[in-house]
Amino acid sequence: MLALCCGAVLIGCPADDPADTGTPSETSGDGDGDPGDGDGDPGDGDGDGDGDGDGDGDGDGDGDPLWVIIDSTDLADGHLEVLTIDISDPDVAGEPQIQLTGAAGSGVSSALGGTPFGSRRLRDGGADMPVVRLLNVDAQGTFEIVPIVPDGIPEYAPSPSWTDDASAALISAHTDLADPGVLYWVTYANKQPVEATQVTGDHGPSPTFRSATLAEDDSGLFYAVDEDDDQTFELYYAAIDGALGPFTQIGQLDLLTSLSAQLDSAKLTYRYDHDLDDLADLWVRDLSDLMAPPQLVNTVLAGTESIRTEWSEDNQSLLYWTGEGSWGELYLVNFVGATPSAPVRIDSAERPAWTKDFEFDDLGQVLYRFGDANVGIQGLARVELVNGQPGSVEVVTEPLADGAEIENVHYAGGRVVYQAANSSDQTRWLAFVDLSGPVASAPLRFVEDIPDFLVAFTIPQVTDRVVFAADMGSGRQLLAVDLDDPNLTVHDLAASLPAEWPVPTNFRVADSERQIVFVSRSSRSTEELLFRVRADGSSEVEQLTELGHELSLPSVMSAE
Repeated sequence: MLALCCGAVLIGCPADDPADTGTPSETSGDGDGDPGDGDGDPGDGDGDGDGDGDGDGDGDGDGDPLWVIIDSTDLADGHLEVLTIDISDPDVAGEPQIQLTGAAGSGVSSALGGTPFGSRRLRDGGADMPVVRLLNVDAQGTFEIVPIVPDGIPEYAPSPSWTDDASAALISAHTDLADPGVLYWVTYANKQPVEATQVTGDHGPSPTFRSATLAEDDSGLFYAVDEDDDQTFELYYAAIDGALGPFTQIGQLDLLTSLSAQLDSAKLTYRYDHDLDDLADLWVRDLSDLMAPPQLVNTVLAGTESIRTEWSEDNQSLLYWTGEGSWGELYLVNFVGATPSAPVRIDSAERPAWTKDFEFDDLGQVLYRFGDANVGIQGLARVELVNGQPGSVEVVTEPLADGAEIENVHYAGGRVVYQAANSSDQTRWLAFVDLSGPVASAPLRFVEDIPDFLVAFTIPQVTDRVVFAADMGSGRQLLAVDLDDPNLTVHDLAASLPAEWPVPTNFRVADSERQIVFVSRSSRSTEELLFRVRADGSSEVEQLTELGHELSLPSVMSAE
């Protein structure tokens, strides 16, 4: 079944810049690091009163100001460029504008990611002395590069941890790649740094920090530090109540090799191998009683593999996986303040949980993949939670024949798209399940009999469209399906691409899921181009850049 309509996704080693690939991926499950608007135009939700739903107030539905940002290497001398292109108008794109350049090998890029207030973090400077800056843009399209920290603070700060309102960030700032760094609490206004307060005290000439963490509810800060390289780490905590309070030492951990912490106003949880058995247990501290000893959370274990965890959105419930190899048991723990409940198993011996995919869904239920070592992943199950306790279990994917297994699952907004394959007949397919109701819809295959599948899922939040790349036997295609279309028609978005320019496996969905931007490498050379196309298949492919080399995966930024 395939109907094609042509034409028409904090503190660590400072030497490692975190890559912002933008590639959609499956849920890891490890948690250890993963009414109206009042404007009178009903249904559009943008608040501008013009009825077009794009938020710019002009009534023509052409979209808010939006730019694509991409890194490119010059073909002639290898120098690096960070480019922006105005894609606000879906019919005519702006010319590429160079925002930052650097010599070959300098590491200049936009790969550090964005900020909650719409800026882009740029890596600047030399390869051995990088700095991080903010690329800002206003509604008129005027770009400005500003420091990420106030004057006098080391400028290499690759991994900020922002408050929910983006008014402040916990930043580890480094003078160079070998510097262990100093923690600062930096406040922001109008997309610029205002004031920096040093968080870490005098910990000697070469301290080692672990797990500098901002609370999930912005209520406090935590970090651990080894001052003299003896693997004994002192733990420090400070509350945030309008302003950052003083730090208090709250204990120490010996022979610490790694630490992963999470906190809120009631509790601090952390992973720590206390008995050196190569299994980091999960512990909880009561922040209202810092003299109380830590409590063990994972009191039930089913194997020697490292446990994996996933928190609920309100940080009051926890899933943890324990087992051997890739298969094991999935447990639920609820917290009252800092007191954990006894673990309750929510999978079963008949459907043991896979190690890498479990989560709380948008409705507060639990999703997990199940199977075993002999047959692989056999399905996706949804567990109902009633007053915090597991209830009925529903398998939401189809029964699979011998030799078949689930290869990939992507969940968003109450909808599931999964990829399955049958090794017996060497075919793959995509299927869709609606989980927005109390009972899941029947799985519906909308692409079948794919001989060789290269897929990059992006399930959007606004128009409920899934975009993917697949080889149907005659070359890779860029395809899209509107999940609200009762026929689930598959649109070929890149049919107008010249033959020399193949469809890539990675791409970016932008502009409320109305545009797709992607990089293609020539089949005849290493030259690359950036293209865009409308996600509903109503436009031809449009070239956005001149020939370049080693183009990054494109990102988008707005003037919000």
